[in-house]
Amino acid sequence: MPGKVKNTGTITLQNVWIYNALTGGIPYWSAESMAPGEERDFYLDVLIPPNCCTVTASVRAEAVDVCSQQKIMDSATSTCPVLFRPAIAVTKFCPTDVVEEGDTMVVTGTLSNPGDVTLVGVTLVNHAGSEPQTVLGPITLAPNQVVNYKASFTVPGDFCGDNAIVATGHPFCDDEQSVTASAATRCAVRTAPMIWVEKFCPTLPVSAGNLFTYSGRVSNLGNVTLTNVTVVNSYPSPNTAVFGPITLAPGASADFTGSYTMPDVACESVDVLTATGRDCTGQEVQNTGSSICPVLHTPMIEVTKQSNGQKSFSGIVRNTGAVPLANVVVKAETVLLGPIDLAPGEIASYSGTTTTTTDVPVEVTGVSACQEIPVSAQATLAGPVTIPLSINNLRVSEGSIAMSWKSVPGRFYRVESKSSVTDADWESVSGEVQATASTTEMTSLPIGGSSRVYRVIQLE
Repeated sequence: MPGKVKNTGTITLQNVWIYNALTGGIPYWSAESMAPGEERDFYLDVLIPPNCCTVTASVRAEAVDVCSQQKIMDSATSTCPVLFRPAIAVTKFCPTDVVEEGDTMVVTGTLSNPGDVTLVGVTLVNHAGSEPQTVLGPITLAPNQVVNYKASFTVPGDFCGDNAIVATGHPFCDDEQSVTASAATRCAVRTAPMIWVEKFCPTLPVSAGNLFTYSGRVSNLGNVTLTNVTVVNSYPSPNTAVFGPITLAPGASADFTGSYTMPDVACESVDVLTATGRDCTGQEVQNTGSSICPVLHTPMIEVTKQSNGQKSFSGIVRNTGAVPLANVVVKAETVLLGPIDLAPGEIASYSGTTTTTTDVPVEVTGVSACQEIPVSAQATLAGPVTIPLSINNLRVSEGSIAMSWKSVPGRFYRVESKSSVTDADWESVSGEVQATASTTEMTSLPIGGSSRVYRVIQLE
């Protein structure tokens, strides 16, 4: 500890001595003489006791006046701060058993003062869940003192074992200065992570070959937060990214949409969504969701017929829609082809013979391979099928022919005539007539020549 001694008088001093008052009368420093106004430096060794904040030293100076040999003296006292090093430490030990939500977790450890000064106002707080819990304190800890502690709490939801024990305090001689320490060892906790994913079809079906947009929802049904939550689709290629990554708290969910172009030939949309996530313990969870969405399509088929002479004929049947057809059968008087399957655009040929002189229509039937929607079509050699009918009444009225026949309301009929029964060709007299009652009558038909043959044809 530095100090100064000065001759503040006007006469020289001799036999100047300085004594350390803490050690009694033992002289510490001396000088033979000091002239008036002279000042000397000295250093006082002071032993600093442990666990203190300040040290106080007292010194006494004595000297003799050279003229009168009178003894004079003076003393001084000074209190100086001591450099101290406060510190605090805490340890934490987890329970040996794995706990889960709702269980009581007990952690133990030690709280100590490794510093060189007493700590006061020492507290120990456990941070687990949303509310901190005071475990110990406030207490006083002397240097090198160690105390044990035990903290217990109910394991909350969404807990991964990360609870921190925090110790704080301050030196007894300095309220403004504080020290802190913590221990945050992760304890083993059994979590129950769970993830769920759903797929929802669009409100209106989409045609094959067009953009298909679906929606979905991913949910956290477990008791712990999930991170890196992602959703992928199996179509149009495996692991196609759809949504994420996001974080989902327990009970939370998130909506998303996805889209892709439907293939040109498709009966329905069948794809699989896969959701994955990971909890705070590193455990990964995964789940899948799918929904079969209908595809809008219109199955169609057509058939043709051509004569090959001598009552034989042939033709083709074609799938003119965008969906496969099953159980395709072509028949006239008998089955000519099938049952077969036809892909979109596929063609199949058929042939057959007839035992009648009339143009028997060829009919094709089938069913959509997607939703079993029936389809059918007809073909004849020369357009609509003609069916001769019996004429109920034929008479001459005012120089022209009048006739009537039984009819079906809504059906179409045509009156034809020729000059004799040996003529090969029939001529249309009236064009198409639509019946409005169960009997249809036509008048003002020309007589023509000496004779005329008439018939009525029902048009199908």
